[in-house]
Parts: sequence; structure tokens; C-alpha cells
Amino acid sequence: MINLDSEVLAHIKQGEWCLIKAEADYGYWQGAEAVFQQAVLELMNNPPDQPTRTARIFRLVDSVTGEPLPAQAYIATIDGIPSQRRTDAQGIAHLFTDDQVRQLSLRIFNV
Repeated sequence: MINLDSEVLAHIKQGEWCLIKAEADYGYWQGAEAVFQQAVLELMNNPPDQPTRTARIFRLVDSVTGEPLPAQAYIATIDGIPSQRRTDAQGIAHLFTDDQVRQLSLRIFNV
């Protein structure tokens, strides 16, 4: 289980992405369409560098019994940015981070 909502919302809150309603575009402009198509073709031929993301997987277990902690709530703090998440059915915390991440911590609740 990957918590994609928090990743999307983080980009929106940081101003990197914005939400646009489908109703926002009601006009038809031939000139704008040609420019847009040319820009799309240029991007397809020369795509920008994409940041690489590394999967970081942690299994959370009970310190006494050693049993996995399924659906365990935790806060992952990645380079100072907290995000509330849950482990999957096997007690695994899946984190996808940029390769440049310097600090990562997990804070577990009710254990």
C-alpha cells in the first residue's frame, strides 16, 4: 500500500503543482493550439530530466514478540517534511524518496 494522496498533496501545498477544473478551458484558439502542439512535440523529442526516486522499505515489528505491525500508523519525516502513513498488511512501510534525501525518520504510534 502506497499513500499517493500525501505525495500529490505535498506537491500542491509546495506550489509545484496546481489543480485545474475541466471547465477551465472553454475557448478554441487556433494559434494557441498550434503553439501548444509544437511545445508538446518539443517536449516529446527532448524530455526534461526526471528526478529519480528510490524505494525505501522498512518492516515494522513488535519489539517484544517480533510480529509484524499491519496497518500501523506512523509519521515519516523526510528531510524535515512530515507525512502521516500506515504500514501494509505485512507491516511494511513503503517510502519513495529522491536520491538526494539526507534525513529520514519514522515515528510509530501506540506500540
